[in-house]
Amino acid sequence: MVKTSFGVGKNIDEDKENILGLGVGVTPGIVYMLSKKVGLEATFGFIGYDQETRKLKEPALDSNPKNVTKDYGIDLSLKTLQLGLQFYFE
Repeated sequence: MVKTSFGVGKNIDEDKENILGLGVGVTPGIVYMLSKKVGLEATFGFIGYDQETRKLKEPALDSNPKNVTKDYGIDLSLKTLQLGLQFYFE
């Protein structure tokens, strides 16, 4: 199972700043088939990367008009444990 995300946003004062966010991650999991159409799913853990870029629309307001924040990590806490049912339709 792979979780991905991508987003574009604007600051509350949309005339001054653009924000671009990108994230990608992997969540390992297994599926046990209870029948041909129903599966029990379990996932645990998360490995991921996030990046956020903020760019001022008016660079004269700041000497550094572009700010990039990067973050990555592994989460193996119990809060990442997920259980679910999957229904398969033909």
